Amino acid sequence: MPGIESAAAPWPLTARITGSGARVDFELNATAVDVQEHRMVARPLPLPVRGRALIDTGTQMSLMSDRIAQALGLDPTRTTVLRTAAGRTTALCYAVAFSFVSHGTVIGKPQDLIVGRADTLQEDMLLGLDVLRRSRMEWNGPTATVRIFRHG
Repeated sequence: MPGIESAAAPWPLTARITGSGARVDFELNATAVDVQEHRMVARPLPLPVRGRALIDTGTQMSLMSDRIAQALGLDPTRTTVLRTAAGRTTALCYAVAFSFVSHGTVIGKPQDLIVGRADTLQEDMLLGLDVLRRSRMEWNGPTATVRIFRHG
């Protein structure tokens, strides 16, 4: 995939820094609580959704695109106010299980996360500090790479 070069071993996850930033592959899924609730009422389970996330160290809360939110088919859990360069806006929030993906395989344990929905987002997801703080990252300017090490 353009813009990413994953390491042969799953950890650390290595991404190439391009002129438009560093991107990593991800998978969003229903949380364990959502899965239990769906089973209790015999509702079909939402399918996992994969995409590419732009690493954004200036974003406190990770955001997903409208397309990803619709594909997940989950109900929003709350709303939040987002402060962006364009001003303030209200966003729906969803409880999801987030996983990194390397070479088509989910790596590491899924992380429960509250993700905002940004209807005008052009990326599949902006990966914010709420996820990045759970991992150790190394930015290497001379090699134009970022490495993300296992959280926890």
